[in-house]
Amino acid sequence: MKILILNRRDIANPSKGGAEIYTHEIARGLVRKYRCQVCGYSGHFTDCSGEEMIEGVRYIRKGNEVTVHFVGISPFAANTEILIAFTTV
Repeated sequence: MKILILNRRDIANPSKGGAEIYTHEIARGLVRKYRCQVCGYSGHFTDCSGEEMIEGVRYIRKGNEVTVHFVGISPFAANTEILIAFTTV
């Protein structure tokens, strides 16, 4: 199963908080237990790589914290079985 998670920040972002840690733990569990393909799509931050694999979860970083939901949904929506969008403030 392919799962796309849209979130303003990801686990590697220096500004991450509890929501990002929790989201990564859920994503990691889906990869390990159910062999899902999980892609986390989040905003770009200073000195980050555009794409990175962390504990089996593929992270793509484009746009910023405001545009990530709009930028991320179009290229992946047709190829994703489950879409999860988080907005943390």
